[in-house]
Amino acid sequence: MTNTFTLRHLCFSGPRKQPAAVTFTDGLNIIYGPSNTGKSSILDAIDFMLGRESAPKELPEHVGYSDISLGIRFSDNSEITLTRSIRGGDYKLYEGLHLVAAENLNHEILKAKKPTKKNDSISNFLLKKIGLFGKELKKNAKNTKKNLTLRTLLPLFFVNESDIQSEISPFFSGQYTEKTFELSRLRFLLTGVDDSSLVEEKVIEEARISRSAKASVLDEIVDGMRKKILEVASEETSIDELASQLSKLEVSIEDANSSLTIHQSNYHEVLSRKNDEQRIFREKSERLVEVGTMISRFNLLLKHYVSDISRLDGIIESGNLIAALPDELCPLCGASPDNHSSDHLCEGDINEVTIAAKAEKAKVALLQGELVSTLSQLSLEEHQLIDSVTKQRERLDTWTLQLQDLQPDLTTSRADYSLLIAKKSEVSRAIELFDSLKKLEVKLNENSEVQALEQETTENKIPETSLFDLARDVGEFLDDWKLPNSQNVHFSSDTNDIVINGKHRRSNGKGHRSITHSAVTLGLSLCLQNKKLPHTGFVVLDSPLIAYEEPDEVDEISHTDLNKNFFDSLEDWSRMQTIVLENKKSVPSNIHEYGNVIQFTKNKELGRYGFFPI
Repeated sequence: MTNTFTLRHLCFSGPRKQPAAVTFTDGLNIIYGPSNTGKSSILDAIDFMLGRESAPKELPEHVGYSDISLGIRFSDNSEITLTRSIRGGDYKLYEGLHLVAAENLNHEILKAKKPTKKNDSISNFLLKKIGLFGKELKKNAKNTKKNLTLRTLLPLFFVNESDIQSEISPFFSGQYTEKTFELSRLRFLLTGVDDSSLVEEKVIEEARISRSAKASVLDEIVDGMRKKILEVASEETSIDELASQLSKLEVSIEDANSSLTIHQSNYHEVLSRKNDEQRIFREKSERLVEVGTMISRFNLLLKHYVSDISRLDGIIESGNLIAALPDELCPLCGASPDNHSSDHLCEGDINEVTIAAKAEKAKVALLQGELVSTLSQLSLEEHQLIDSVTKQRERLDTWTLQLQDLQPDLTTSRADYSLLIAKKSEVSRAIELFDSLKKLEVKLNENSEVQALEQETTENKIPETSLFDLARDVGEFLDDWKLPNSQNVHFSSDTNDIVINGKHRRSNGKGHRSITHSAVTLGLSLCLQNKKLPHTGFVVLDSPLIAYEEPDEVDEISHTDLNKNFFDSLEDWSRMQTIVLENKKSVPSNIHEYGNVIQFTKNKELGRYGFFPI
C-alpha cells in the first residue's frame, strides 16, 4: 500500500461574498458545462494551490474574493485544509476540512517557495506525505542531480487543455534542457529507484585516497550497518523474508484500514445523532428554566396585584363610610360649610376619590385576570417541558450508551492500525538497512574506486519490462474505451511516447491526441498503483473528449460511443480519484448516472449557473 492523497474541495471566499465551492469524492468526479462558466477557474485554482507561484488568472468574478482553500485527504485518513491568498504567498494549514476556516482556528504556515528552519514548504510537506521527498534525479549527462519537487511531479497527473492536445510526449514538456531530467523522472516512477547514488563527473580530490584506506573506512561502516540491522531484525532474517513480511503487512494494513473506516463511520453516525439529541435537550432545558423564572416573577407580580386590590378596597370602603357622616363639618379638614370658600385649602372630594379607587381596582383586576391566565398557560407548559426533558434525557442517555459500546471497538481498531503501521515502518527500515548494506558491500569489493569516480556518464535507460507494463496498462484503457484502430500499443524509445497500431501518437489529430494523452496519464497511474509505487492518488484531465466539441476533418471518434465508454471505465476504476473537466457537447446523454457530477448550465433559471455564484 502506497501513501497517496486526494482532493476533497476547492473554495473561493471573501469577507462579503458568498463562497464559490465544489466538492470532490473518491473515484470519478465530472465537472461539465458550456464555456465561461468557471471550469477553467477551478483548474487554474487547483494548480495554484498545489504550489504554483503565479496567482490565478484575473477574472471579473474574482472581485471580492480574498482567499482560496483546498481540502486534502491522505490515504491514512487524515485530512487538512490549505488556504492561500488569491494574490499568492504562503499557505495556512488547518487540521480537518473547512470550506472557510474560522479566524481563531489554529494553523501552521507552509512556505510557497523554499522551506525555512521554522516552516516547511508546500512541496516538501506533500512529498513527505506520499514518500517522494528527497528523491534526486539526474538532469544532464554529467550526472548532475536535482531534487524531485511537487511542481516537477504534477504535470504527469494534472493535464490542462493545451497540454492534452500537444504533439509532444505526455511525459515531456518540450524544453530541451529538461529532457534528461524528465526521462529520469519517468524511469524513477516506473522503477522506484532514484539517482541519488550516481556520482557526478568532476575532479574529486578524494579519488587520490588509497583504496586500502577507503576499504578500511567502508569496513567500519559495514560493521556499523550490521549492528543496526541486528537492532531491528534477527541475525537469521533475510531480506526475502522481510519483503514477504512487508507484503503481508500491507494486506493486513488495508484490512485494518477498512475496519477502522467502518468503525469510525459507525461512531461518527451515532455521535451525530447524540449531538442532535443533546441540542434538543439543551434547548428544552433552557426553555424550562426560562418558564420557571417567568412563573416565579409572575407569582410575585400577582401578590402585588392582590395587595393593590386590597388597598383599593380599603379606600373604597373608607370613602363610603366617610360619605355617610353628617355634613355639618368637613370630614377631611373639620371646617364648617360656611368656611368652605373658594380660597379654602381643603380640596378633598370623597365621592371623586371613591370613583377613582373603583376605576383603579377594575384596571388592576383586569391585569390580575390576564396574569392568572398567563400563569396557567406557563404552568401547563412547565409540566409538559418537565415530561419532555425527562424523555429527552432518556434518549440522550441511550445514544451515550451506544457511543460507549462503540468506543472500545474503535479504540481497538485504531490501536491495531497504528501497531501495523509501526510494524511496517520497522520492517521497511530493516529492508532499507539491508539495501544499504548490500550497496556498501558492493563498494567494498570494487576493484578500482578511482575508475568508478572517473566514469563520465551513466546510462539513463528505462527497463524494457517497465515500458512493456506501462504500454499494457495504457492499452487496457484504450481497449475499454473502444478507440478505433488501437489494438496494438507499445512504447517508442525514439519519441518516448506510445505508438498505436504502428502509428505514432503525435501523428493524429488533436481529438485523437487528447484521448490518447488521457490514456497515457491514466495508464501511468494504473501502472504505479498496480506496482505499489509512489504516485499522487489523483488525476486531473481537462477536456479529454475535445473530439466531440471540435471534430477533426478526418474524424473517427465523435460519432462513436467512446465518450460513454470513457466515463464507464473511470466509474469502474474507483481506486483512483479522477477529476474530469469537460464541455457540454462532449459528455454522453447518461452523464448524471456517474459518480460526483457537477453541471454548470449558464442559465439563471436552471440548476447551477456556474462556479461563481451570481
